[in-house]
Amino acid sequence: MKRTILVRYNEIALKSRSVRTSFEKILIQNIERTLRNSEYELSRTFGRIYVKTSDWRRAIKRLAKVPGIASVSPARRTDAVLSKILSLAVEEAEKSFSRKGTFAVRSRRAGKHDFTSQELNEDIGREILRANPDLKVDLDAPDQEIFVEVREKDAFVFTEVVEGIGGLPVGSQGKVLAILSDAIFSPAAILLMLKRGCPVQPIFLNVPSSNKERKKDLIINASGKLKNFYPEIELLAIPFRHILRKINKKIPKKSRYVVCKRLTLRLAEIVAERVGAKAIVVGGGEERKIGVTLGDLAIIEEAVQIPILRPLAGLEKKEIKQIAREIGIARSPSRVLAPCTDAHFTKALNLEEIKKVEESLSFEDLLKQSLEGIETVPFR
Repeated sequence: MKRTILVRYNEIALKSRSVRTSFEKILIQNIERTLRNSEYELSRTFGRIYVKTSDWRRAIKRLAKVPGIASVSPARRTDAVLSKILSLAVEEAEKSFSRKGTFAVRSRRAGKHDFTSQELNEDIGREILRANPDLKVDLDAPDQEIFVEVREKDAFVFTEVVEGIGGLPVGSQGKVLAILSDAIFSPAAILLMLKRGCPVQPIFLNVPSSNKERKKDLIINASGKLKNFYPEIELLAIPFRHILRKINKKIPKKSRYVVCKRLTLRLAEIVAERVGAKAIVVGGGEERKIGVTLGDLAIIEEAVQIPILRPLAGLEKKEIKQIAREIGIARSPSRVLAPCTDAHFTKALNLEEIKKVEESLSFEDLLKQSLEGIETVPFR
């Protein structure tokens, strides 16, 4: 049996009418991408998007992960006529309610009708009590609820509200590039940027070795769950081994980490320009692990002009793991597989010192070799 899924948003509704209309169109495009292999009918009215499908259980799970959607409800539709609404509400309560306990009716309307929302609540509650005399009304903390939403000529009855991840639709803001270096912090940072409406281009700096391949696969597989939130996301793998070898050969041990990170950002900045990204996103798991300070970050980020975003900076590890659970990768260990983690990190370095040791490297040749070896790696 087909049901109509009510798609709600909240942050979009705060925008001006013209911006709201634009964001709604982007959200609809993202819904269509998410449901591209399903059969459905999509329609829109002011403030609501409707998806009618027979595979509504599967669609509900997928839509709840689309950035910009605040909540979804599988509903049954009828005409906005009081008698029809009462009949459908009682029928739905018979199917969904337990025979004892408490319940509440929650109604809302948009448009002109022969009844108010309060009258609708009272009439539906009266009919449900007539059919189930052991039930009791509790408007404060009911055991079960039935909802009615009346919009112009349509009425929708439902008993379930599934929370979405909220935020803004992907594509409503500028594109960013994210450096993927672990299976917890990096994906969490990417999800937060998706929720802010930013298309994200993840990159992975590849330093192949037999003992790192399993970690690499773990990170890529875990991060692949982000496709559930934005199907268009894809990963770029960039060769970095030759750069790391050159750093280990030419740079003093105490400066290797900072020089490596500066080269990482230089490479990311070039790729960002190629793909049209306006900022670089980092998860920060590596920096937390080894105790990088703000002063160290200032030296590292001086190497590039592009903004560096750290969406997890104010969060505790347990909060970051909660975001990872939203993605579906809660059991993945927070291993770091960034190339610079193997380099020695020494604090109290200064920018002049770093720039001086960097003179022994030929940046252009090293970066050119990496850029020529970029390949797309499918998320699994």
